[in-house]
Amino acid sequence: MSATKRSGAQQAMASPHTITLPPKTVLEGKYRIEEVTGHGGNGVVYRAEHAVLGRSFAVKVLSIPQDAEDELEAISRFRSQARAVAQLAHPNIVSVVDFGITEDLRPFYVMEHLEGETLQAALLRKRRLEHMEAVEIADSVADALVAAHKAGLLHLDLTPSNIFLAGRPGARPAVKVLDFAVAAFFGAPQAHAAAGGAALLSRTYGTVGYAAPEILMGFANPDERADVFGLGVILFEMLTGRRPFVGQSDREVIEATVSQPVLSPRSLRPEIFASMERLILTALAKDPDQRFRSVREMLEQLTAAAVGRSGDEVVCRTDVQVETPCNIETPYDGLPVPRWARLARGESIEEDTVGSRSQGGSKWFFGALLVGIGALAVALMLALVGAGWPLGGGAPSSTSTAAPADRLETTARIWLDLTPRWMTVRANGAETSKRPLMCQRGEQLELSFEAEGHIPQARTVECGADRSVEVRLMKKSPASVHPE
Repeated sequence: MSATKRSGAQQAMASPHTITLPPKTVLEGKYRIEEVTGHGGNGVVYRAEHAVLGRSFAVKVLSIPQDAEDELEAISRFRSQARAVAQLAHPNIVSVVDFGITEDLRPFYVMEHLEGETLQAALLRKRRLEHMEAVEIADSVADALVAAHKAGLLHLDLTPSNIFLAGRPGARPAVKVLDFAVAAFFGAPQAHAAAGGAALLSRTYGTVGYAAPEILMGFANPDERADVFGLGVILFEMLTGRRPFVGQSDREVIEATVSQPVLSPRSLRPEIFASMERLILTALAKDPDQRFRSVREMLEQLTAAAVGRSGDEVVCRTDVQVETPCNIETPYDGLPVPRWARLARGESIEEDTVGSRSQGGSKWFFGALLVGIGALAVALMLALVGAGWPLGGGAPSSTSTAAPADRLETTARIWLDLTPRWMTVRANGAETSKRPLMCQRGEQLELSFEAEGHIPQARTVECGADRSVEVRLMKKSPASVHPE
């Protein structure tokens, strides 16, 4: 499931002059090159070992364009992007720790070395991911993009090969976004200044099959909605096992991306929630104005769509091959609405869940609802009398076969409202990614919450009625973080 980068009319710059560093080359007396591990959007990535510390790092060396004017721009952009990513310091973005110049005057920057696999490798191995696994990866990527966009930095080349699942096999991976190599700066002028004065995007970038239509068509200065589109493509692929835009050539893929309707994800995998499908199709709208306005807005909708709920903001679209109406009922509509889902729908936490929908016809609706409840109560009373229950109280007659308590549900749902979202959750000592947590009424659930760089917490939760548990982990102070 490979993709060709920036081919033909989509090339961003002249063919770069790539010189591969031989093994054992030492950069600035510190980083000893061991092997090539990959090729990024504008350079070669190596595994290197620190000559003194003996610790492994990833080193990316810029591939210099052959055109002199492009060379100066490429070096300036490379330096600015390295500086911007280094200042983000986000757990879901690969860390940049150093910057330098090779002996032949090519800039390089140094990143943390990651063990694990790319999302592309995981998809080649599994074809598609389980629902919650895909949602958690998308959630982490979205968190990283929100931080980058806040700093005025776009990614513009989101692909499965640029998402890394770090960690040991079988363990819950730490999701890292890689390679802001073709990123652009947007927003406030101070964001550009903080990054070293990099210019706005003025060329075509991205990977065919993942890039937004406005990128492929060469429109100047895209905004964060281009990253919304890229994340939508990746979510589609994780859940269905294929990309939404395919063809026999780059030209056909570009044509599909720009002009052809998007195939319904549920036609490829029927168990996908209708709300999740609507979220994906909204992210993949051809017109940026029809997408989510930001990755933050998409992230808020994602948490609700993950359990089959949808916010009121998801709109009907006419350019999509999908028969599902916009007001379709989802499998979880009868469940209590958790706090984060209410926030995602724009409701006030102080308001009652149904009270926030009071519009023109709501008075009639609630009047009819009360009449219906009254009729149901009368019918239930008559049924109980017929079964031997006296109206005045007391014990039932011998013909009664079960007490009302026996008819109560035996399970409870625990909704988790987590900050940071990517924290590890353990229930009774076992790591779990299930949302909501399920437990037997009357049972005590021992929960622990951990996240890198944060102070862990432990909670004992009594499983009575359905409830929401809010967890906010405090960041560790610099003094309490020990260097490796």
